[in-house]
Amino acid sequence: MSNDYSIRFIEESLLAPILMTLYQHEGEMMKTVVMSMLTTSLSRTTERFDKLESLGLVTIKKTNMRGSGHWVSLTEKGKQIAEHLIAIEKILSD
Repeated sequence: MSNDYSIRFIEESLLAPILMTLYQHEGEMMKTVVMSMLTTSLSRTTERFDKLESLGLVTIKKTNMRGSGHWVSLTEKGKQIAEHLIAIEKILSD
């Protein structure tokens, strides 16, 4: 990933909050729960989950149980980035 793309990733709204939310909830949540915690349109959030998955930062698994939806989990790479984002947020708030 080039530096230019890395900067665009950080600037893109809601990618960082999704990673940070997952991290703060032990790295795995129902997709609908994450979406309900963020204030944005559903279609835009779905696009962001797809982007995070294509970057290898999350995995999305559909459960076999009827009506259970999708589980989203951070990958190791996603956890590392989330930790750094949380550290940056802490520095900025101090």
